[in-house]
Amino acid sequence: MWITVKAKDKAKKNPTWLLGILLAAHLVAISFNRVPNNPELWVFQKLFITLTTPGQSILTGAVNWVKGGINHYLSLKDARSDNEVLREQLNDRRIEILSLKEKLIELELGKDLNKWKSAYSYDGIDARVVGRDVNEMFGTIVIDKGSTSGISRNQPVIAGGGLVGRVIFTAPFASRVLLITDERHASGAVLVQTEGGRLIGLLKGTDNFHCNMQFIDPPGKVLNGEQVITSGQDGIYPAGLLLGRIRLTNPAGSVAPQVVIIEPAAPLDRLEKVTVLNIPPEKIRNISRELTNEEQMQESASDRNRRENRR
Repeated sequence: MWITVKAKDKAKKNPTWLLGILLAAHLVAISFNRVPNNPELWVFQKLFITLTTPGQSILTGAVNWVKGGINHYLSLKDARSDNEVLREQLNDRRIEILSLKEKLIELELGKDLNKWKSAYSYDGIDARVVGRDVNEMFGTIVIDKGSTSGISRNQPVIAGGGLVGRVIFTAPFASRVLLITDERHASGAVLVQTEGGRLIGLLKGTDNFHCNMQFIDPPGKVLNGEQVITSGQDGIYPAGLLLGRIRLTNPAGSVAPQVVIIEPAAPLDRLEKVTVLNIPPEKIRNISRELTNEEQMQESASDRNRRENRR
């Protein structure tokens, strides 16, 4: 009662205060009225929604942007993890492919070596290359078999379809092989011509993965790609081992010089496995003597025939 009287006294003294009270009472009364065409919504609720909707829209957009950024970060993190897994799987597959390629190369080399051993009926000792003499331009290699495996000095070594060289030093469990491309190496060679002729010469190394063949008699002509084999007359290598093929500096030419370049048949720059031919040197020397005697007999017969024809 005292508050009401006090309010009336204030209203009389300050009409603005009375106007504010009446406006507030009017707003309260309106807020309890229902919105036309929407009986379930109060006027105060509509006013509240109208005032807060822009702020809610901004707040909702900000929240969605933050959530989107978080989701994008998580997606990138998952994608990065997936990429790392795929990269590891790819590396594993590459390693498997390399391993399969190495096995395939070993099988191919094994086939070639078996062909050689079966074709010439030589017993062979398989060995792996474990070292190279880099100071001499790969002039020698070291293999993992030695005297305990039956390897001895001057035994021929082959790989990949061609002659590699010969054993020059043996230890109980290792041996050193002199390659045919070393300048210290020399062997008798025969050029097998496609026309059926044979030219005898000397094969020497040049220290650059190639050899030179010097003919004993001046040749008529040679062709690019003709095979060169061992003659068997040097007392070290048996006859018939493939040395390489002629590689002319001018492949279009047909006239051969006194010396031609020979490309080795064996892959000397990437040797991994070799086979040492278990042939006693005495046997090779005996075969060499027999070949020399036969050639001398043939030359004597040819000389007799020429003399008889002259008569």
